Amino acid sequence: RDVERSRGLGDVYKRQCMDYAHVELGSMFHDLTYNNMMRMISGKRYYGDESQIKDVEEAKEFRETVAEMLQLTGVSNKSDYLPFLRWFDFQNLEKKLKSIHKRFDTFLDKLIHEQRSKKKQRENTMIDHLLNLQESQPEYYTDKIIKGLILVMIFSTVFEISYIGLN
Repeated sequence: RDVERSRGLGDVYKRQCMDYAHVELGSMFHDLTYNNMMRMISGKRYYGDESQIKDVEEAKEFRETVAEMLQLTGVSNKSDYLPFLRWFDFQNLEKKLKSIHKRFDTFLDKLIHEQRSKKKQRENTMIDHLLNLQESQPEYYTDKIIKGLILVMIFSTVFEISYIGLN
């Protein structure tokens, strides 16, 4: 967290040194929050300066999936009120949600597999701790449980950021 905070403050300082100007902090706090969360989960950064991101394509995919998910939060599903519309997937919501689900599932499978393959050089991340627990209690800490816990962390951050953005 200190590293991400220092990076954010360094960016503000660089912008301020050039000239006195208004600094838009909303996007910087957004990046800081997501990077803190994802570094706790996987040890990786997905937002901010692309020169400091290890896998740019993976980061781009993550950002796009989160953005699509944010667009669907709070969408009123008309088929909840008119059940016969479910037969037609009137607003294409089911198709979009299945697509997001598949993308997140693939993304998380890749993260878990990547951390599992680093068995000897594991870091201090949530996935690593859960994989250690999986070794001692494989019947309880399945990959599905691990993915579910990660999604809870991601979704709670998404909803917290979107709530703060509204206020």
